[in-house]
Amino acid sequence: MIAVKAMVTTLVAIILLLVGLAFSITPIPLGLPLILIAVIMLVASNRYAVHMMIFGRRHIGLFDRWVGWLEVKGGQKFGRVLRKTRPGRMPRR
Repeated sequence: MIAVKAMVTTLVAIILLLVGLAFSITPIPLGLPLILIAVIMLVASNRYAVHMMIFGRRHIGLFDRWVGWLEVKGGQKFGRVLRKTRPGRMPRR
């Protein structure tokens, strides 16, 4: 049951990411919130996404600062999910 929930969450997140990318070129900034929600959903449900976020935060300073800002401003639930991707922290298996 947990695997099915993770697969559905990952599928919905990928769809939101694609829709967010499509809307990011429009004059109204609808794409950015969709992309942020998709990334948070992927990190919450997919261990591979956590590893990719950690890699990105280690090697791209601007991305690390941006995600760090989202940790603080995102509230308790979003911040908790994004804190799993801090570069100095190894994720649980």
